[in-house]
Amino acid sequence: MPAAFTIKRYLGSPGKEGHKMKRIITLIALFSLCLVGPAVASLWTDTINFGPTYVQSGQTVSYTHDLTDNTPAFTPLQDFIFGYNLVIGISDDANDPSYHTSEVAFVNQPGILGDGFYNFSYDNNKFGMSFFGLLSLDLLGKLDVSITSLCGDFYLQYSQLNAKGCAAAPVPEPTALLLLGAGLLGLAWRKYSQG
Repeated sequence: MPAAFTIKRYLGSPGKEGHKMKRIITLIALFSLCLVGPAVASLWTDTINFGPTYVQSGQTVSYTHDLTDNTPAFTPLQDFIFGYNLVIGISDDANDPSYHTSEVAFVNQPGILGDGFYNFSYDNNKFGMSFFGLLSLDLLGKLDVSITSLCGDFYLQYSQLNAKGCAAAPVPEPTALLLLGAGLLGLAWRKYSQG
């Protein structure tokens, strides 16, 4: 029997076997598409507690947020971050009556867009992202930050990095896929032999 005739008989013939085989192949194809896992929306957070650290006028404190050592851990070049913000808590001892206006702190991250001056009227300040900071997080999972006291002294309390993105879905183990495939083939054979 020629191979073309066999394929036409099972896949293309209008008979009972051809329709069953088409259904089985379609179900297997649809189920295999379900195994391809989509990316999962994720939020990675890294908090550094300085507990508090005294910063004098003219002094700079530099530190690095590392998302690769957290739970859930960020995996550079596999997971993807599309946005982040930086929340920094700075306080003053408030002994000076004009303490809200006598302190000036500058927050620096990679690039120029996420930089800014700290407003001492609030307990914490939120800073936006920079392009180079986002690039650093996606490639390395780390963000370098420095805070400089331009005028006055203050206490650095904490820094929190919140990054939003997509984590790669876990890949099924080969053994699980093999068992699943064997089960599907068994069901297909049973259906074929009964009908």
